[in-house]
Parts: sequence; C-alpha cells; structure tokens
Amino acid sequence: MKLITKTNINWYLYKEFGSYYKLTNGILMFCPMLDDGSREDSENEVDFELLDGEKIVDRLKEIVIELVSKP
Repeated sequence: MKLITKTNINWYLYKEFGSYYKLTNGILMFCPMLDDGSREDSENEVDFELLDGEKIVDRLKEIVIELVSKP
C-alpha cells in the first residue's frame, strides 16, 4: 500500500456526512458543519476502527482518494 503524505490547504464539505474533511500528512481529518453552513473550529482524526458500516468506511476511503487530487 502506498503511503499518502498529502496535506490539503482547504477544508471540503461533504453534505452527506454534514462534515468538512481534509488530509493532514495523509490523515483524514474532519470537523462538523454548523447550522449556518460554516465549520466548527475543532478538528479530529477520522478513526476508521470505530466506524460502523462497510458503506460508510468505503465512502470515507473514496473521500481520501478525492482529497489527494485537491489542493
């Protein structure tokens, strides 16, 4: 498996999860979207081991691939 070291400059909204995502040194980070559409100040690493559901995990892996191609 290829090591991903990408860091995104911007946060990207994924409305399906109601969260913003970005890569930081290849780690998928997220922060919740607020009611007004802005993002919360806190950011957390996505812990794939705590996620429940193969479809959710698969979609988040797709997001990682999408973020690799974004600034």
